[in-house]
Amino acid sequence: MKKRYDESYFLGELAQAGFSKVTIVESTTSTNDLGLSMIDDGLSVGAMVIADSQSSGRGRLGRKWYSPPGANLYMSLVLPHKVEMSDASLFMVIAGVAVCDGVNRISGHEVNLKWPNDIVMGGRKLGGILIETRTERNIVLAEVIGIGLNVNYKEEDLPPEIRGIATSLFMEGVSGVERGAIAVEIASSFAKQYSEVFEHGAGGIDVVNETGRERLIDKWREYDITIGKLITVSSAGTEFNARAIGLDIKGRLEVEREDGSREFIHSGDVTIII
Repeated sequence: MKKRYDESYFLGELAQAGFSKVTIVESTTSTNDLGLSMIDDGLSVGAMVIADSQSSGRGRLGRKWYSPPGANLYMSLVLPHKVEMSDASLFMVIAGVAVCDGVNRISGHEVNLKWPNDIVMGGRKLGGILIETRTERNIVLAEVIGIGLNVNYKEEDLPPEIRGIATSLFMEGVSGVERGAIAVEIASSFAKQYSEVFEHGAGGIDVVNETGRERLIDKWREYDITIGKLITVSSAGTEFNARAIGLDIKGRLEVEREDGSREFIHSGDVTIII
């Protein structure tokens, strides 16, 4: 494992960002699994989980996330923060902006977002975000923000089914970047975005700062390559073509159908046509 995957390094860099517990493992089923188990065991502080490889890495909708050792970044941010369920969609927005900010700073290359959770570079998928929560009634009790980022993959390393679709920092001309350094940049940016969007409220439930929310949505829009594109939307068992208008303040994607009607998509998949 590379030198930067050292607990003392992460603790020193991340303590001020609010991630006071760091767990580093050679291999695990998935870093999200570890994060969820920490929540279930009563974790009360912000934490980061990072693995050199995953045996059962996953993306949205149960898709497999290839996670070989030594190649890429597999991490989860674990947040025992209570928020209203109606505000939980902002976690994806915060995470997306944080990943782009962090990778841009480290690589000096442009990184973009494709709604709802894809990290894109050079027109291909560089990574993805998977958020899992623990809830009670209408309150999210804790969130685990899983991030997978292709760092050192070469074209020949990619599984055949994702060649031409996926990319890596190395494939895009960025080499010599420590995975640990990327993790620190992403986590620090996440903490900054979170503190600007949420503030402490009554009963230990974090509430939205509207000015912070507006700034966050504006940042997402700057990174989003979906806006203005003709797309195919797959959502709630239906599929249709539409024009992507942009993200609203709740993190939903506004689209305009071919008949001119508009609607907001809460969740689903998007494929850019042109």
